[in-house]
Amino acid sequence: MNSRKQLQTLKGEGYALRCLLRTVRGSVLSCIAVFGFVCSPQVADPGGGTDFPNTRTITGTIVDSDHHIAAHAEVRLVAQTWLPAGAPAESCCVIDSTDSSGRYSITAPDTGIYNLQVVGGGRRQRLFVAAIEVEEQDDTVLIDEQQLENPGAVAVALPPSVAGQTGWVAFKGTTYLTEIDGNASVAIFDSVPVGMVASLYFVAVNAEEPVLLEDSVTVVKEDTVRITSHLGNAYVELLLNTTSEGADIEDDVVDFPLAVRLGALGVPLDGAGTGGTDLVVTRSDFRPLPFEVERWDTAAGEAVIWVLVDTIYGNRDRQSLFVFRGGSTMVSPEADQAVFDTANGFAAVWHLADRCVDATVNGHDGTSVGTVTDTAGIVGGAGGFRDSSHFTIEGLIDTAETVTLSAWAALGAPDDDGGEVVSLGDAVLIRMDDTWNDKGCQGSFYVDSLPEHDTLSHEYLASGQFLAGTGWHFFSYCVDRKTMTHRLFIDGALCCEAAMALPNLWSGVGASTIIGTHGNGKPFRNFNGVIDEVRVENRSRSAAWIKLCYMNQRSDTLLISVRN
Repeated sequence: MNSRKQLQTLKGEGYALRCLLRTVRGSVLSCIAVFGFVCSPQVADPGGGTDFPNTRTITGTIVDSDHHIAAHAEVRLVAQTWLPAGAPAESCCVIDSTDSSGRYSITAPDTGIYNLQVVGGGRRQRLFVAAIEVEEQDDTVLIDEQQLENPGAVAVALPPSVAGQTGWVAFKGTTYLTEIDGNASVAIFDSVPVGMVASLYFVAVNAEEPVLLEDSVTVVKEDTVRITSHLGNAYVELLLNTTSEGADIEDDVVDFPLAVRLGALGVPLDGAGTGGTDLVVTRSDFRPLPFEVERWDTAAGEAVIWVLVDTIYGNRDRQSLFVFRGGSTMVSPEADQAVFDTANGFAAVWHLADRCVDATVNGHDGTSVGTVTDTAGIVGGAGGFRDSSHFTIEGLIDTAETVTLSAWAALGAPDDDGGEVVSLGDAVLIRMDDTWNDKGCQGSFYVDSLPEHDTLSHEYLASGQFLAGTGWHFFSYCVDRKTMTHRLFIDGALCCEAAMALPNLWSGVGASTIIGTHGNGKPFRNFNGVIDEVRVENRSRSAAWIKLCYMNQRSDTLLISVRN
């Protein structure tokens, strides 16, 4: 649709006599702007029945997108300079409607330049005609036939300069505006005429001057135009899919650290600053989210970031996140918030991309014993272990009532009686391919010796699965003294669960947390292979949380895609 079709001005008494003043039936109408802003329309004399030459009349015909007559469509005439504040209410608009033949004839309150808005059709189609000039008091402006179209949408990320203020975001010269309060981060216009070109302003309550947000916005048919210049020069939209076609997560998961492989998703890394310093990640409402860079290699086109998402919704196929880069003027109020926040249950997190550095504020950094090599992991970098090489972290990272251990591991060949992935001393541990009684991959915790058990001082959950040489696997082991249960998950699925006969003990079972060999100084069960993303958490994580970790971090993730 071309909203700037040629305007033909027909003057003279002969045509003016054919253009009669339209009447308004019933009570005087009010011009209700989008989202409830009220302004006063100019309406015709309701007396009716008297032939009187029209003045300052704009007339034309409206059809819908199928070229059918658009009867009873709402027509508004708005002064081109109008904003919700700083201009008299009577200059806002004149309201009328098309007749049964799709024709309208609307009277301008004065000479000047106006915009025409029309809403009609069964699908609430819209159109916009800009810059209609009424030059003289007796002008009659004839507009060529105009066609309604399905609308577009506009989403405006509010810049820091208007943060905390109450007022309106408005397109100048239209009644398309939305009222916002001091907590808003975005203004949404969900039905705006396609092709409309207008400047966008923020008008604060009682403000003397409006704030220009965007000089020119052009609305796109059946799409959303995003005004986000203060967040960056370019962006990509990430879509999270938790339906059965995606990650297959039924429940909502809160405060989740989401691994995003920007390079693998095809997100350009140029323009994001050194090491991603000019990157901004937001929710769909453009509220910034905390993120941490694990890897950033522009030359190789590889980058991995962890984003703290407040809620990942279950069974939803289109939850959006936005990644902006280049030219950001945003200073995130959440910039200092840790992705792996101790308030969210993280006691220690080691990505193992750069040795054994704890990603939490607890600072449980480890030191290497023997040669632990830096190598490729399932997410970013990882540690390569051989013979008795391992990382030692002082202390057991005592989690008292509950503990969840988790790690990715790819075992090459098992040592005697298996390979230890991670262990809090002897207190709680994850081990792969334990040959003792054919336990296979297992989780176990330390208790006083029980005569009915043959495990000396451990209670265990044995999967019977031997996974050496089969690549990466994700293990999560939960010990919960509150419910007196322990659970072992392998690759995001519950493997086994049992009641605890006795609570686990923390004393007398070693003094250190170990990654890559047994945790109580025993010279066997060394891990020969690669370990990545080791976590100690002081919460018993839900099945949905654990499955989401697996589906998000596996290399062929079904959770995240880029909207094209």
